Amino acid sequence: MELIAHSRKEFGKKTKILRRQHKLPAVIYGHGIDSVPVTIDVVNFLKVYRSAGETALIGLKIGDKTEQVLIGEVQLHPVTSLPLHANLHKVDLKEKVTVEVPIKIIGEEESLILKSGEGLLLVLIHDLQVEALPTDLPSEFVIDVSNLSSIGEDIKISFLVYDRKKVEVINADENDTILKIEEPKMAQEEEEVISEQAAVEALEATAEAKEEEGEGEEGEKGQEGVKREPKEKQEKSADKK
Repeated sequence: MELIAHSRKEFGKKTKILRRQHKLPAVIYGHGIDSVPVTIDVVNFLKVYRSAGETALIGLKIGDKTEQVLIGEVQLHPVTSLPLHANLHKVDLKEKVTVEVPIKIIGEEESLILKSGEGLLLVLIHDLQVEALPTDLPSEFVIDVSNLSSIGEDIKISFLVYDRKKVEVINADENDTILKIEEPKMAQEEEEVISEQAAVEALEATAEAKEEEGEGEEGEKGQEGVKREPKEKQEKSADKK
């Protein structure tokens, strides 16, 4: 897979002009190099991104040079979901990198217990953070649930098939459960608990941010609210005392 990039000098609000021209603003970064602002044709970027994700190496051609990169963070439009900006990580093929690898679930339509509605699939982990050389990164972890047939059956990380000598999962344990079959009511309750926990964490993060912002504003207001008397009045007050 290959992308063609061109250097750019447009920043800030001027990048809107680039987007109207179907050019995606991006930045190339990496260990030991200065960041390089570039543009990429947005249609070509979408084709490559949908195929490569954030784990497949891409040849990025800039002028007469081709660099090996991984697609990093992609900022999406909140309404159209079209990319607004992308980070491209230039890699050293001899140095390990850390990426998020998605978990793909297949076989739900073939599972009798899921088809009958007697059981529901509860997914607890959707992706895993791994460390590996760029050429050893898995594009995804595939789990086939077609053979799951009873309530309580689960699949743990230890079930995953990958080269553990080359790829290391770094944010989870082998015994962590990725998914399990639950009774419909129990699965719904667990999903609600998970949703509530996520909502609480989001509210706490928002509250902390507002609190920090409020403290900053109060500090500024406090300084502005201190009325300083003119120097002459201060001297007269001192004389009276």
